[in-house]
Amino acid sequence: MSADRREATQARELLSAAALRREFDAAFAAPPETTEAATEDMLAVRVGPDPFVLRLAEIAGLHADFTIVPVPSSAPSLIGIVGIRGALKPVHDLAVLLGYGAAGSPRWLIFPQAAPAIGLAFATLESHLKVRKDSLQAERADDMRPAASRGFTRGLVLVEDAPRPIIHLQSLVRVIKDEVP
Repeated sequence: MSADRREATQARELLSAAALRREFDAAFAAPPETTEAATEDMLAVRVGPDPFVLRLAEIAGLHADFTIVPVPSSAPSLIGIVGIRGALKPVHDLAVLLGYGAAGSPRWLIFPQAAPAIGLAFATLESHLKVRKDSLQAERADDMRPAASRGFTRGLVLVEDAPRPIIHLQSLVRVIKDEVP
């Protein structure tokens, strides 16, 4: 083999080795491939007789068994105030906001990210859910959501093959701010 040919062969081998090295390094620099579907954390709740879900990302706080002190108000959903970490916060009945009757003495209290100074009380927290994002559905005209809650829900999620409306907390916060003078 001539010297020129040998140098050309060595140059090709070096380029090949460099390309393989870059490809090898790039494989470790790339994010790992996942076969797992993306999920979203939600809370399964019951308001009145109907099942709903709340997006955990829209909740700033969740509390149980707080004493709610009744206060007089012209706002139908305001059931009282609660003291949390040295601050008094108004508490509204989620059932009343969604068009159901008053929940009586609700056990659970959430504070929405959209307005962490406003509490929303409800009676039944069923469970924490990790919902596959591909199970989220847009709203449909033929869905089975309770008529009163339709203005406050955004989409549906399938939980054990049963659709549950997703309560949109920001919509509720807007209504509360409009109803309280």
